[in-house]
Amino acid sequence: MLNGDEAALFCCILWSIWKQRNNKVWNGVIEAQVVVLERAKVLLQDWRAAKSYQQHSSRIQNTADSSKWKKPTVGQYKCNIDASFSKHLNKVGIGICIRDDTEWVHELNLGLMDFEMDAKKVADNFLSTNHDATEFENIIQNCQSLFRNYYENSKVEFVRRQANEAAHALVKAATLSASFQLLYVIPDCIEHILINEML
Repeated sequence: MLNGDEAALFCCILWSIWKQRNNKVWNGVIEAQVVVLERAKVLLQDWRAAKSYQQHSSRIQNTADSSKWKKPTVGQYKCNIDASFSKHLNKVGIGICIRDDTEWVHELNLGLMDFEMDAKKVADNFLSTNHDATEFENIIQNCQSLFRNYYENSKVEFVRRQANEAAHALVKAATLSASFQLLYVIPDCIEHILINEML
């Protein structure tokens, strides 16, 4: 039984033998066996190099894609969330930005919602079915219960900070605010971000 590398080389050798046969029949060229084997090895090396380059390019593209905010699907909303803890100010800031596929949402009579956050530990624990007896896990389980009850066809995802810029900017503003605010008009601190992301 051949392993993967041996099977790949075997296929390339078969192709090279076929090419040797065609060269003799159609071009009158006779090739030595060493040429046939070398051509098979070069073909395999070139194929592996091309495949490696393609995978590398794909990884770079995936990283770039995950660093940019994406519009939700039509008819669905996206909720970007971030939080900040300031020891110096003794405050916690929470920023939440809810948008549909065309604009900032002016009414909170919402339907399907996708939630994005740049807190990987929170997102991973929310999506996990393994729990321990910590206070953090208890909060996560409560969030999961609410999510199952109210957002059945929605999802929670981790995104990079660059794809969560609006919520991150709101968090910075929230730590400077004296009280809770619910904004229906786009605040100045995120207007330029929203405009750039919706282009």
